Amino acid sequence: MSINKLRVGDQAVLISREIQQAPIKTVIRELVQNAIEARPEYTDQKRQIEFYINYLELSDGSTVAKIAIKNNGIGMSPDELRLITDLSATAHKTLGKGFNYGIGAKVSGLRSNPAGLRYRSCHKGLVSQVMLIEEEGIYGREKDDYSNEDVFDVTDEYSPFDLMEDWTEVTLFGTNLEDNTMLKPFGNELNVDHNWLNALVHYRYFRLPDNIGVTYRDGVLSETQTTRTLRTWEHIIHSKNQIRTETIDSGQGIKVTYALNNAKGWNVHQIALQACGAIVYKNEMFDVASSNKILSKRWGITAPKLGIPFGSEAISVFIELDDGYPVDMNMYRDQLTNALGEIVHLEEFAYYVAKLMPDWIKAYIDAERNKHNGSSENVRKRIAEMIRSLEIKRDQLRPDSQGLTFSDIEAGTNGLSEGNDSKNTDKKRLSLNAGGMKPAKTASGYENIPDWSFITEKSEIREYGLDGYAATYIGGEGNQLYINTEHRAFKDRLQELRDNFSIEMEDEVGHEIVYKAFQEEYAVNLVFSVIHAKYEWKYNKWDSEELDQATGKSALTVAVSKDYDIVPKVKIRLGANKDLKAINARM
Repeated sequence: MSINKLRVGDQAVLISREIQQAPIKTVIRELVQNAIEARPEYTDQKRQIEFYINYLELSDGSTVAKIAIKNNGIGMSPDELRLITDLSATAHKTLGKGFNYGIGAKVSGLRSNPAGLRYRSCHKGLVSQVMLIEEEGIYGREKDDYSNEDVFDVTDEYSPFDLMEDWTEVTLFGTNLEDNTMLKPFGNELNVDHNWLNALVHYRYFRLPDNIGVTYRDGVLSETQTTRTLRTWEHIIHSKNQIRTETIDSGQGIKVTYALNNAKGWNVHQIALQACGAIVYKNEMFDVASSNKILSKRWGITAPKLGIPFGSEAISVFIELDDGYPVDMNMYRDQLTNALGEIVHLEEFAYYVAKLMPDWIKAYIDAERNKHNGSSENVRKRIAEMIRSLEIKRDQLRPDSQGLTFSDIEAGTNGLSEGNDSKNTDKKRLSLNAGGMKPAKTASGYENIPDWSFITEKSEIREYGLDGYAATYIGGEGNQLYINTEHRAFKDRLQELRDNFSIEMEDEVGHEIVYKAFQEEYAVNLVFSVIHAKYEWKYNKWDSEELDQATGKSALTVAVSKDYDIVPKVKIRLGANKDLKAINARM
């Protein structure tokens, strides 16, 4: 049997729906990628991608700034320009799954630029223009009402010097003609800071082809900024003296690159950057976590899940997948998907990040951990007794240093020492499947007790997402509870203790005794809330969503805020304390 192709009843509605569903922030990636892929066979040709400002004159005589991107690859003839501005059409590139859908720049571009997406291309001294716009819900090429032409010759607007080589330029007009698309690239839908453009490029490309350069011209990143050249993450981590880096190959199509910036500031050439974690596939970065404003995923919250509970502002991690790894980009190329079509997340590689982690990274994490008050053996023993009363068994163990035997892990980085004294940029190879290792389903130990730390710095409170919350629990390899000492519940209970131990807490030793006892009791409440939720999940068949809700920031905040027994328990515990009695008698 053969097949009759399906037809589209209302093409305009289908196109409109496809555009409106497109991710709004992918337009810059699509335009950069188009510039990279234009005539890829010319790998020996040095190519430049430039961002700069075009000024548009409005009907009232005023001018407005519009961001533009230009590349000096081989230009397009009028017919080719018309062709590439149709959806699911492209010039000089392969269409299809795994290659190019022919819709990216146009769909994402019109999603954020209904006022206009202007294409201009110079080919053999002739400059052609197409303007894609939206009008009353219909998307298409702007045309001349008399001739019906939609491709225009604008060669006369350029000097002979401008026509000496081929190039293609795209100018973003925004949601309204009056919008300055450098300051307001996404209309009212998304507020951005001056670094938005660099963030969308920098946090997308781990590396660029050797023959491609990206430049920001004067005024693009800020009104006072002069011309800057993009330095990719790969370039930065291997060229800056204060950054130590190491790449370790798992032998399973996954390499993990660790970078530690001893200066903590990642800025390069006056371009603001922050530490990040990302999956790297075919040179591009996916599911990026950073503290940058335009990215939705927070590195401070994600890093603990990968076994980096502290020091994440100085550590970046890149998980690079081989080209043949069983993933693919989705239709809009903003996410990776597996063979089942499920989105692939950074956290899925937590085991590799923790297992392959170099000793020098672990040492830095532990040094940062020691700067925070937190887990104590006394509290862990109390929690262990509570766990035994619930009979919670470990559901997952970690492999030993040879990757052969599963065993409990003590408090620490939850990583494994390989005993290697690594040098900068060393590469090592390690198999994770020695002996046919499989994840354990049963265990002999008790539930791995979360580590906990008290967070006092405002920057850390913000980074861990603790504004307005008493605590946050981050599972995964980090298995870490962060407790906000600036939250009302903590401060109110502490003040109540100060009222009850006013004399004792005037003394330095007395203050330390009372404060430590309070911290322990406060931590016990929160840690046990997490463990009890896991018990309900394991034995009463809660689903994962219910577990996440029960261990979420809101639930933990409510649990500790309504527990009025914390102070009475501290008072009972300290009632017979000899040191406090001696202080009271002396005062």
